[in-house]
Formats: sequence, C-alpha cells, structure tokens
Amino acid sequence: MRKAVDVLLPLPIDQLFSYIVEENTEISIGDYVVVPFGRKRLIGIVWRKSSKSDRELKFIEQKVDLPSIRPKLIEFAEWVAQYNVIPIGMLAKVIMGGVLKVNQIDKLVCTKQKQEISEIDYQLSPEQQVARDKIISNLNEYSVTLLDGETGSGKTEVYLSVISQLIKNHSIYEHCDLGLRVRCHPSAQTLGSSFSYNLITNVYFNLRPIPNLESKFLDSSVKHWNDTFAFKAKPSVTFSILLLPCTGMTPFAMQFTFKNKRYVIPAFNTQLDECYNIRVIFTKKDVIPVPRHWDPENLISNQYTKQLYDKDWIPVSSTGMTSSTTKTTCKCSNTKRLHTGMTPEEGNAQVLILLPEIVLTSQLVNRVRSQTSGNIAEWHSGLTPKARRNNWLNIANGSAQIIIGARSALFLPYKNLKLIIIDEEHDSSFKQEQGIIYNARDMAIVLAKIENIPIILSSATPLLETIYHVKNGNYNHVKLTKRFGGAELPLIKVVNNKQWISNELFEEIKQTIEKKQQVMLFLNRRGYAQLAVCKKCGYKISCSNCTVWLTYHKKKNVLLCHHCSYQSKLPEKCSNCQSEESLFLYGVGIERLLEEIVKLLSNAKTAIISSDQKSLGSVIDSVLKEEVNIIIGTQVIAKGHNFPKLTLVGVINADLGLENSDLRAAEKTYQLLHQVAGRSGRFHEKGTVIVQTNNPESLIIKALQQQKRDLFYEVELESRRKAKMPPFSRLIALVVCGKNQFATQKAANEITNFLHNQFSTTSQHLTLKEFEIFGPSPAAINFLNNKYRYRVLLKIYNNHSLFIKKKLKHCCNLSSNIEVTIDVDPVSFF
Repeated sequence: MRKAVDVLLPLPIDQLFSYIVEENTEISIGDYVVVPFGRKRLIGIVWRKSSKSDRELKFIEQKVDLPSIRPKLIEFAEWVAQYNVIPIGMLAKVIMGGVLKVNQIDKLVCTKQKQEISEIDYQLSPEQQVARDKIISNLNEYSVTLLDGETGSGKTEVYLSVISQLIKNHSIYEHCDLGLRVRCHPSAQTLGSSFSYNLITNVYFNLRPIPNLESKFLDSSVKHWNDTFAFKAKPSVTFSILLLPCTGMTPFAMQFTFKNKRYVIPAFNTQLDECYNIRVIFTKKDVIPVPRHWDPENLISNQYTKQLYDKDWIPVSSTGMTSSTTKTTCKCSNTKRLHTGMTPEEGNAQVLILLPEIVLTSQLVNRVRSQTSGNIAEWHSGLTPKARRNNWLNIANGSAQIIIGARSALFLPYKNLKLIIIDEEHDSSFKQEQGIIYNARDMAIVLAKIENIPIILSSATPLLETIYHVKNGNYNHVKLTKRFGGAELPLIKVVNNKQWISNELFEEIKQTIEKKQQVMLFLNRRGYAQLAVCKKCGYKISCSNCTVWLTYHKKKNVLLCHHCSYQSKLPEKCSNCQSEESLFLYGVGIERLLEEIVKLLSNAKTAIISSDQKSLGSVIDSVLKEEVNIIIGTQVIAKGHNFPKLTLVGVINADLGLENSDLRAAEKTYQLLHQVAGRSGRFHEKGTVIVQTNNPESLIIKALQQQKRDLFYEVELESRRKAKMPPFSRLIALVVCGKNQFATQKAANEITNFLHNQFSTTSQHLTLKEFEIFGPSPAAINFLNNKYRYRVLLKIYNNHSLFIKKKLKHCCNLSSNIEVTIDVDPVSFF
C-alpha cells in the first residue's frame, strides 16, 4: 500500500489535504512539496502521515530541495492556530515567507553566507555586566527574563553582549583529542613534555574521580573505563602530573592550576557506587551525578548533558580513546566539533530580535553590523522580493545567525533557534489586527516554551501583564537603574496646556538651538488639522466609507481618512449649507505645528517623522548628522531612537491618548510619555522635558514628573484587579461586520444568544464568576470600510478559554454576507 501524507497548503482554511507519495520518492514530515490543487499547482508542507486510503488521492508531484521545517515549528503553528482561532492554512504562507511559488522554484538558490563567529565587543558598565551575567546564566533552557531599565541605560548593549556569548558557545571550533592507552593509567611519561597545553580546548579523561583526596586509590586490576567526562579548560590552564604516595597500587592523579588556584583530579575509589565530577575544590552544588556507564557516543541525547553544561562542564561528541602500545601524545584534530553537544547538522545558533516598527530595523542592523561581522538577516515588508527570498533561504539553511525583523519573522523556519529577544516589548504594534490576528509578543513566549529556549523582554516601560508575572515569580527580572556612560535622567517640567506652544517651551527651544543642540516636539496627531468644520452651520466633513471625520493634510492638500485611506479635496463651500469660504480647520496636527515653529523661529532646521513618510531612514540620518535641529513627530519618534545632541523634548498635548474607550488608555499614555521623555539628554548634556497638559494633577503626569514608574504600575494594577480586567482575566472580542445594518445587528444578537445557551446547557456549565458576555453593542466606529460593526466582548476568569474557543468556531458559521472576526486578547477596542 502506498504511503499517504497530509499536506498544509497556504489557503485561508482550517484543513489539511491528503496526497499519495510515489514509491521511489523519499518524503518526510516537514518537507516542502509541489501538489496539484484543482487547476492549480501549489507548494505545501508535509504536515503529518495520513490515515486515508490512497484510492482517490492525487500524487505529490515534486519534493522541493529545501531544508525541512522542524517538528517544533509544526507544534507551534498548531498551537497558534488553536489559541487564536485562525485557520491553520493561513500560517503556511507566513512560514514560507511569501517566497515559495511553483513558477519560481528555480530561483530558490542563494549564495550561502560565509560562516563567521560574531564578535560583539562592548565596554559594559558594572551594572550592565551584572545584568548580562544574570541573563547568560539562564541561556540553557526556557525562561522569560524582563530586561528592565531606564531609557538610555544600555539595554540593547546588554542583549547584544548576550547574543555574542551565545553565538560563541554554539560556534564551530577545533578541539584537541587526548589519546590514552586502553586499560592503563596515564603517567608523567605518557602525558609529559609532548602534551600541547596551549592547544587544549576540551580534555577527555577516561577516569572516574573520587570525592576527596583522602579516599583509597583504585587497584590497577579494576577496570572502570566506561565513564567519560569532559572539562571545559581555559587557554590559561596548565596541566601537570601529581605523583601520589605509593600504596602498592598504581598511584596517580592529575592537577591543574587556574587563576592561581590548584585543582586536583584524583584517582579511583573502588567503593564508590556513583561517579561524581570534581569535588576536591568545588562546592557541593557543583557536584553532578553521572551514570556509571556513560556512553560517550550518546552524549548528545544524554539527560545529563544540560546539567553538565550548566556547571561549566561541556559534553561533546567523543572520537573515543585511542588504543596504542606506543607513546601517545595530545593530538590536534582538524575535525569540526560543536559546543554543548550539538550535532553538526544543527549548525550555528540563531537569534531572533523582534522589533515593533520597520524603521527601527535598519537602525539596529547598522548598530549590530558596526560591532560584528556578517550573518545578519532582516525580515519585514520593506524588503525587495529578491532580498526577501535570499534572507528566507539563509534563515532556513542556518547561515543567518542574527535575524532582526517585524512580527511575521516569528514564523520563519529557523534551523537552530536558541534565543528570542522582544525589543520594546510593551509596544501594541506587536499585535496584528488584520488577516492573521495574533500578538507576536505573546506568541514569541509560547515559541520559546516549545523550543525550550530563553526569551528576553526588553523595555523601559514594560507591559502591566509583564510586571504582574514578575511579581508572581513567573518571569526573571533584570534591572538597569542608571543611564549608560553616567548620563543623567532629564528634568521634567509640567505646564498647563493653554496654547500649542507655551511661553516656557518656546524659551527652552530658543536656548537649546542657540547651544547647537536639538529639540524634539511630540504630538501624536498626523496631518495639519483634526477636521474641517463649517463656521455657519457646524457641519463637519466626514468620510463617505466610515463614521469618522476627515483629517486635513496640507502638504498633499487633501482631506484623508486614516482608517480606509479615502481622500477628497478640501471644498470651497460647505456641502450642507452651501456657504462659501466658511470652512474652518480645527485642531492641530504635526504639519500645523511645523508651520508655527517656522513662523516663530526663522533659523529652525526642521524635519517631520511620522508614519505618513516613506523615507524615514533618510530623515533619521539627517538628524544624526545634525542637519536638523528641531524634530517634530508622532509616536514613531518615541521608539528606540538614540540622538546624541537631543537635549529638549516638548510634549504638545499629553492628554491625547486618554480620549478613547481603551481599557489600557492610561497604561499606553504613560508608556508613550515615558518613552518620549527618555529621548532627551541620553549622552553628555542633561536633558529637559516640558509636558503640556490640561490635567497636571493626574496620576500619569505626577508619576512621570517625579519618575515614580513603579507607583503608577501599582495603582494601575490594583485598578485592573478591582475591575477584573487583564491580567486578572482573559478577553476575547467578536467583531460582527456586514453591509446591511439590520442583518448585522441581528447576527450579533444570534451569536450572543448562542453563546449564552451553549454555556448554560453544556456539561461545562459556566457561572458569572467564571465567564461573562458583554454586548452586542455598536462598535466605537460603527461604520468602517462600508460595513456596519457590532462588538461582543467575552470575559473569562479561569482556564475555560479553550472550551469557549471551540464553541466560537461553530457560532461564526453565519451567512456569507456577515463577517465575524475573533480577536483573542484584544489590545484595541474601536
């Protein structure tokens, strides 16, 4: 009977498709294959063996010559699909990176990057060094570490240093093989002058050391040669033979000196039931039991491998002890070996750094490249098709060591992923809210758990959920309390927001420019004016596709919808009352702020940084080159930028983020203001921050001004606890959309009734203490992209979320005119 397999295809459906494998074709789980699908030919992934009959199944046409994806990626994809209630076929496309196409298989050839060990050499401060060492101590298994620190404290340097150490630990190197005569003890003559001490990387002793020097020595007739261990020797270690008093047996031991301390590996003790590593000098916590018969050829899979590595004992694949009747010396082997028991097929370690914004990617790449040699790959939507294909291939074959990318980089087919870093982990941009809806930050933690690797969450303003887990002992906490290089935290002044640019802010701007330093003005509002309103009838120009007002962009001279991209020209008269020249541009955006600055300061060299611009990289370069002295921008400028000459930050309106129905509004506003303020004075000059607000007595402003971040977190966490909101519960949002308002509202009501009935009549009866349903109610933006929207919110207080998600799949099978979006752990509520 021919073998059948289930193949995952890049289609938006929750189903695998079965195919027959040709008798002479070797197909394994994880292989990429070309299969017929209707009238098309698609590339899919062999997902599992199929139990279906082969009678009516189609054949796999071709196996694509690419590295197979690992079983853990399959496990991760299935977990993500189940948790986020998304069709698993949608994940096939992100795994393939959008580069695997049937008509382009011949292009799947990439020049392999030269394998080089990265050398990231930073001069870390003592505090940074302590943080680095704490993180490195947890590199061998799954752990979540919050790398917390003030803005400008050098968190990036810390994790880059960790990356450097990790890559060295897993790098390819040459080692020396110590040959010993079979069944005879080494002697001074055997290991004497011909012993190449300076070439030793790992030394194998086919011995079993005793716990202390006072024990009796092993009789030479006893044969215990099946126990092998390797000691991680440093280049400065020198070896010599220690002659022991004659006891009628073959006396010997080996001593070595390291950092002016003398260590001894003694001879055998026939009465020992267990074999222990060196215990002469080391403490009890460094003693690890090792099986009596430890096969050196099976070190890779041995359960003690990790324990040994944790204690600075590095098991490696042994070539075995050589048998010789002549004098044996230490021989340098040209065979390539891998640290920590890795098989040669695994290749170099790979590290994934996830960033919230594309604009940060190129900056971090340049930062890493200036300190290290090659083996870096970017992954984001701004890559050309060729660069995307090359980077995907380098990641899949393992030649790319450091991968810096946006959300979708999480699903790439890594060959040997060993560490994940989430930079700016608090940023809501990690949540993808269209297409495949998932939170990359949360899913990265799951991937680390499945891979049994560490993950670092880096931020100066961590998520409230992260702080909650730290307090409960679920996450490690490493904190940097000082800015790097002795820089001071900025002075924060609070000003009542009575005008766009207060007198205090204006005076500070003039003084800063006179000192040849730079200013950043932050206003989280794109465009020129918030809306256009008729002065006579009060009519506001709104989008024809959405229930939102249009924003005026003066540079393009258009009224623009920031939700659906609809645009129109600014009319000369009001379309409601037909009054001419009656339209008034209300509110201030960054374009209007720029215009005002140019009027006030004729010598200002200005630049705008916002998501509307396509060439952000060149603008940032001009700031770094000091061609600009006043930067005006939206929240994009708050994320990870490092401008040496920037000493003044002005927040034009600190209250904007609170003007919505988001349960995280206070948290997000505080994080944003803290990050913006942190751009000031990161180097030699002390910085100043002026915050303009209508509510100077609010907790957010007080915590910011007094630099009491932890106080804000404590109050906000208590507020969430009382409201039973995340992290003290889980939320699932259902957004019901349709072109007919009545039909959409009816569908939302049917879904709500279905859920109420299911959870009250099933065996898993849920009470109000465990589960609540809110809605349906019109969404904050009730009409978006020509569709009416209603929201249903589910709040879950325990572990019933999986049961509830299974029910959601059934309730969403409605009319084709109705679309239901399931958003697990929502971060926005518009």
